Amino acid sequence: MGLDAWPDVPRGTDVKKGTLAALGWAHADQADVATGWKRILGTVRTYADLDPALLSCVEGLIDFVTSGPAAE
Repeated sequence: MGLDAWPDVPRGTDVKKGTLAALGWAHADQADVATGWKRILGTVRTYADLDPALLSCVEGLIDFVTSGPAAE
């Protein structure tokens, strides 16, 4: 997307609408949100397009929520 950094979205603000608002894109309703996020996702071609710090956090979250019960 050519951004130097991902927009900051204030805590308590819907992250999808807040991101679109920070980018100056339409975000009034679900159709706007769907269009905006399709546009964002359309710019990602490979994992190399993503911030490594974000990937690390997402991978950790996935590992956490998909792990089985803790051994006792």
